[in-house]
Amino acid sequence: MFAVGEFTLLLTDTSLRSIGAFVFAAVAFQWLRSGAWRKPLEPLDFTGDGPNLAHLLGVFLYYYILARALLKIVGIDSAALRISGSHDWHLAQCIDIGAKLAAGVLIIVILRRHRSFRATADARLGLFGIMRVALLAVLIILPIAYLQLQAGQIIWWWLEPNAKQPIHEVLEAVETSVWGRWGIVQLTLATVVIAPIAEELFFRGLLLQTIWRYLGNAWLAIVLSGVAFGVIHHQQPQDVLPLVTMGVILGYVRVRYRSLTACVAVHALFNARTMLFVLLNPEMARSAW
Repeated sequence: MFAVGEFTLLLTDTSLRSIGAFVFAAVAFQWLRSGAWRKPLEPLDFTGDGPNLAHLLGVFLYYYILARALLKIVGIDSAALRISGSHDWHLAQCIDIGAKLAAGVLIIVILRRHRSFRATADARLGLFGIMRVALLAVLIILPIAYLQLQAGQIIWWWLEPNAKQPIHEVLEAVETSVWGRWGIVQLTLATVVIAPIAEELFFRGLLLQTIWRYLGNAWLAIVLSGVAFGVIHHQQPQDVLPLVTMGVILGYVRVRYRSLTACVAVHALFNARTMLFVLLNPEMARSAW
């Protein structure tokens, strides 16, 4: 693990947020100028089909039961799971990775058999297009999420002036891992690869399309799936609003470009930036940056 000055990292992050603000302004100007803001999701070709509540509940139960069964088989004490970075905690993370990958395979099968929409000729991005969309989306998310994070922290300090703001257990485990370098490898893999794949398959793949099927409105599906994405991170209340916003942007990318791969790329880049900064300067995980 490398130690890099906090000032250097903050300067780098400030530069990224500044570039993101410029990109956001440029995209907004282009939307206004072209009139695309009137129908930002056109063309839509929703078939009215797609995953249903049985699929949604089935995937959740499959993941939950599989993870719990594996924890029982391995014999991990539930109390040990609350100690970030402990041996049992790392084993539980491995089990969680396996359960998420298994659930992801099931989701892929469901989405292939129950399509809400198909990629149009304009929506087929290709590798270059996916990376372009992912980079633009991440740059737009960074300044918005930062402002919302600061607002959330101010509200937290106002409501609980003497309470310590909770830190994500993965970021905390970076400093406390008993697995050493292998623990860091596991945490990085889980954060940058597994979580983006599993969460995008569930939230932008299964959940978004299920909501769309029943409510018949793309924007409602985008917003509600984004809210659900933010709420599952309620252990860090100050992060909920920024993650809701990120979820909404990811939902837009999913519907506008018909690409789950682009959503995974956005999510992976966002998480990679966080992990990189924390690995270079672990103290930043406990600061209000």
